[in-house]
Amino acid sequence: MDWPNDPALYPPYIRSCIRKGMGIGEGANYRAWRELQDLPTSGTGRVVHGIRVSRNYELTDAASVTLFYLLERQRTIKDIRERWPILDLSRTLQLAYQFGVAHPCRRGVPEPLTFDFLITEQRSEKAYKAVNLLHAEKSLDVREQSLLMIRQAWCNERGVVWALVDSSAISQTVVDTLRFVRTWYVHRYTPNAAIAKRFSERFLKEYATNVLLEDLVEKTFYLKGISTGDMSEALSVLLGEDAKGLSANVVSRLKAQWADERRCATVLRVHATACRDRPSSVWHSS
Repeated sequence: MDWPNDPALYPPYIRSCIRKGMGIGEGANYRAWRELQDLPTSGTGRVVHGIRVSRNYELTDAASVTLFYLLERQRTIKDIRERWPILDLSRTLQLAYQFGVAHPCRRGVPEPLTFDFLITEQRSEKAYKAVNLLHAEKSLDVREQSLLMIRQAWCNERGVVWALVDSSAISQTVVDTLRFVRTWYVHRYTPNAAIAKRFSERFLKEYATNVLLEDLVEKTFYLKGISTGDMSEALSVLLGEDAKGLSANVVSRLKAQWADERRCATVLRVHATACRDRPSSVWHSS
């Protein structure tokens, strides 16, 4: 569902917005109706880069950010458009007259009603859902209720599902948790397919199946290393091509160093145990 991009099809007072691409397009080509800086967000607005659709989303408050995070996690949702406008002004003006409410205006001319989100779902077939947020801190007066009814009536006429989402259950803990999960997903580790393929091929080439680890070590070090005196070949099998610089002398020296460190650690541990178990009167004897 999309609006035509020909400015001549719209009233003159919104043609400049149409020329800028506001409210029209789908996916990465969509641009929200009215820029975030032109809205009364009281500093709560936030720009979030989408995962499902790679573009910047201009969201007006924490409730919108939280709902956006939740919508992006649903696999059936293919597109999310924030502040999607009803550019069918002639019909919304008629509905406003029927409901006995003044149509929203901007600088003295009618301003399109918007949905907080228009969602595109792909199940057996493509479907659309329009969503408006009910903010817990704001009480709905008669006018606001009538404007919501206009949105619902317009959706019913076009077979679009309309939903009013209560944001009272959205807490700062929910927002922080969703942001953490989303950040983890964005910066997640992606395995290198080429390296994984090279490792598996080398491993399967060198070792048969159902062989014990100690047998593999014995095969690698003793048969290929000690028996031939070529430790570099043995280590390259286990550690890769970078290990070919390790010689038998280097490995022997490292083993001796590690053995000395182990003996020192054993002596220190025994000494510490003896001091702990010694009677305290010994320290005060004259």
